[in-house]
Amino acid sequence: MNLHTLLTWIPQLLMGARVTISLTILAVSAGLILSLFLALGKMSKFTILNRFCSAYVFFFRGTPLLMQLYFIYYALPMVSPVFIIRTGDQFFDRFIPAFIAFALNSAAYCAEIIRAAIQSIDKGQFEAARALGLSYPHTMSLVVVPQAIRRLIPPIGN
Repeated sequence: MNLHTLLTWIPQLLMGARVTISLTILAVSAGLILSLFLALGKMSKFTILNRFCSAYVFFFRGTPLLMQLYFIYYALPMVSPVFIIRTGDQFFDRFIPAFIAFALNSAAYCAEIIRAAIQSIDKGQFEAARALGLSYPHTMSLVVVPQAIRRLIPPIGN
């Protein structure tokens, strides 16, 4: 490979890197938001919500990401025309299904991390906050979640 060939590929490689980084940042950000609700749903005492969130996490963690990508990009538009994405720009026609697949997959993995971090906080912390008269939402937001965030950072960053 000569230098001229390499120089002609550099702009395309940089554009690919830009797309990859932006897709990763957007999908993981959306996945983190969705995962918070999934984690709280898995810990819920409401049986239907608990089972739905557990099934979601089980499905998306148990199937390969490539299968999820194929299903969202190829199979869903065949199921119903509602799922066909046509923006007029070929780039976004491919970017949006990839974003959806990566965000849904990321949400399943992050939900387990968040659930484990919240449940790893000692029950005594929760009981002490309740003894001080804090309601459940205040206990979670002021006592449990700030401690859980410290335990979340290493696995989420990984």
